[in-house]
Formats: sequence, structure tokens, C-alpha cells
Amino acid sequence: MQKTGNIEKKTLILLSLTILTLILTVALSTPTLAKEDKEKKVEVKVISVEEVDGKIWVTIGIFK
Repeated sequence: MQKTGNIEKKTLILLSLTILTLILTVALSTPTLAKEDKEKKVEVKVISVEEVDGKIWVTIGIFK
């Protein structure tokens, strides 16, 4: 029972991170939202996901 809960929790976290990554990529590469004249290629990656003391820490990187 506990293993199933952990798998569902990890799946939900990965889904949330994927959605966040897509939103950040679109927001940062759109000229209007970035307040720039031309479009720039922006890459957003999840660097690490760690669980410490029951809390989940996510490190993301935004690269231009």
C-alpha cells in the first residue's frame, strides 16, 4: 500500500514539473512577456528533485 502511494506521489510531482517547465519555456521565449523586440531561445530543465524531511525540493535551470 505504501509503495503505491509513493509511485502516485512521484508521478504527480513529475507531471507538475513537466507542466511548469512548459509554462516557463513559453513565457520566457515569448517577446511580449519577455518585454523584448525579438524572440529568444530559452531552455528550462529540471536539474534535481530531492525529498528532505518529507518536503520535496525541486531545482530548475533556465538557460538563454
